[in-house]
Amino acid sequence: MIDPLYFANTAICLACGAALLLAWRRDHNQSFLRMVGLAFLLHALLPGGYALMRASPAPLNLVALGLLLLVALFSAGLILMSVAYLADRPLSRRDQRIGAAVLALGALALLRARRAGTAAAG
Repeated sequence: MIDPLYFANTAICLACGAALLLAWRRDHNQSFLRMVGLAFLLHALLPGGYALMRASPAPLNLVALGLLLLVALFSAGLILMSVAYLADRPLSRRDQRIGAAVLALGALALLRARRAGTAAAG
């Protein structure tokens, strides 16, 4: 059974993301609102993905974990970029690529650690 908190988390993330995107539509100069709104919408996918990962058998739960990490990676990147815009120091393309590489390496390390833990337990 899925915990009702998953639904509450998803609803809150969807509501906040939609509100921020609607506010951004009124003022396109506020890139921060757009990026944080998109990050909230991505966060809305996490509870369902987590429930799927927990309910899936061994090979499929790694795929679900990979999808969770991908969503978290994009969300963290959007938050990083939004904070840079808010500070009036937008990231250059080079900085964006470096940030994406660091986040991707962290995600790969987590996947590798999870795979090693699954192999040791199995």
